[in-house]
Amino acid sequence: MRKIILFIFILMGQQGYSQITIDYINAPSIEQCRTNDTFTTLKLKSLPPIEIGDNKVWDFTSATDSNVTFLAAYPVSGYPGFPEATFQTEVFYAFSQLRYDAALMLNVTQDGILRYGVSLKRQAIPLKGMTGGSLDSLIFFNQDVKYSSPEHEMKYPMTMGTKWTDSYSFSTNFGLTVALFGLNNVPGQRRTHYTTDKEVIGWGQMKVNDRNGNATKPIDVLLVKTTETAVDSFYLGGTLAPPQLLTAFGLAQNQATHKYNYSFIRIGEHYGLATIEYKDNSFKKPTFISVHQLRLGTTNSIENQVSSNITIFPNPVIGNSFNIKLDGASEKYDYVIYDISGKVINKGIVGPDNVIKLNENVGTGLYLIQLLSSSGKISVKNFQIVNK
Repeated sequence: MRKIILFIFILMGQQGYSQITIDYINAPSIEQCRTNDTFTTLKLKSLPPIEIGDNKVWDFTSATDSNVTFLAAYPVSGYPGFPEATFQTEVFYAFSQLRYDAALMLNVTQDGILRYGVSLKRQAIPLKGMTGGSLDSLIFFNQDVKYSSPEHEMKYPMTMGTKWTDSYSFSTNFGLTVALFGLNNVPGQRRTHYTTDKEVIGWGQMKVNDRNGNATKPIDVLLVKTTETAVDSFYLGGTLAPPQLLTAFGLAQNQATHKYNYSFIRIGEHYGLATIEYKDNSFKKPTFISVHQLRLGTTNSIENQVSSNITIFPNPVIGNSFNIKLDGASEKYDYVIYDISGKVINKGIVGPDNVIKLNENVGTGLYLIQLLSSSGKISVKNFQIVNK
């Protein structure tokens, strides 16, 4: 940890406008990747032109803020299905008018940030709205869906011109009941072959607005271009699913789905500082833009990576209050507590007694507390509440 912190301060002392290399030395820590994240989405019409190449300046401070998105992250340790994983994040898969949720299993390694697969909890999706059958359903079982080989979310070292391709397969099991087709909990399988192509196509500095609407200092970033292709085939009872059934779900055999995005990657972070999703491979028509605002105060985000250590006791919290200690803190801190949906459930100022009182209706679950100082430094920590 001392090595990483020293490296960050060396970077801060350098004259900023230079190409960076992102590798295991300056990678985000596993503990940081286990921390819940927040993003702000931007309005599409406010996006400035995106130039690729060397020594560019990308200024997003004129882009208009919109919704805040909350992403949950959790520790993983010694999980039998994914023994290599150290943290997980929430993802979902959408098809037709339906979706199912999963936990994506990852780790930070010397080779890069790796994705190993997803873990699913049982999910029963009613199909009456699509098929008309009151008992029709699509059930995804409890299962671990492991990729045939890990996917590199980032591959170290990364610098201008770095490129890589990951190609892997996985299968997702389900049960399907559709009375119209004579199906009663028939076992099925979605078999997916996935290919991801990534290339660093630019470097320079980026400015965005922090959560308070203030412009950050220029931040060194690499621009990464990503093209993803998923090819799906569907089986029922061990044989190919009938075409007429797939058509009813808006699917087809060997159906190809593509995703295209640009991501601006900074040192010491799991997600891009800004990510732009595009409609097609021309990379001209954006469909979604987000800015990663965690650890962005009113100063350069690198300075905010080294935040004071938070101690919460008791943890899990039992009752309607707990003590909080911020090592090395000499300022007053505002606090905000979020539930896993991103809803604010409590906020205020950490008092001299370091006691935070909760509303009486706060239920059992996982929460995130953010502490924000007057200088813009942000500290974050997950904690649990256990209330009967």
